[in-house]
Amino acid sequence: MGDQDVRTHLKRIDRSFRFEEPYVFTPGVEPFYFHGLDGDNESTSWEFSRKVKEKTLKSEYTFDVEKTANSVVMSVMGDCKAGEIRVKIVMPGGKTYSDIVIDEFGNLNWRKSFTISDTENQDKAGAWKFVISSSKATGYFKISLQAY
Repeated sequence: MGDQDVRTHLKRIDRSFRFEEPYVFTPGVEPFYFHGLDGDNESTSWEFSRKVKEKTLKSEYTFDVEKTANSVVMSVMGDCKAGEIRVKIVMPGGKTYSDIVIDEFGNLNWRKSFTISDTENQDKAGAWKFVISSSKATGYFKISLQAY
């Protein structure tokens, strides 16, 4: 496999890392791969984040997962110092996929992924809705979704 065949997303949080040191990929070891992309595959990603202070709100966002998508990865993360932030994820067809609450009892890091094929999860292609509401909330949240 050539260097051009693999694209990676690398996050390094080790504070002892020095930028002048080279980073070497070891063949067969893929600890930092988010996913590999074939040059012929299409991908779409969406990310939304917001910081709120003593805010009550309601918003709705839509993300379309194409029928040609093979995999979907979605995540919600956040932290709330007061009040609550709710993220309701609604599948195409109107069924609730998840109802996530971020409140003052701890930070949240939620992640789900699934594969769409001719035999499974066909009901997950189409328009996904993210309904965000907060009640006197102080905190932040981030939603991301990638289809490829």
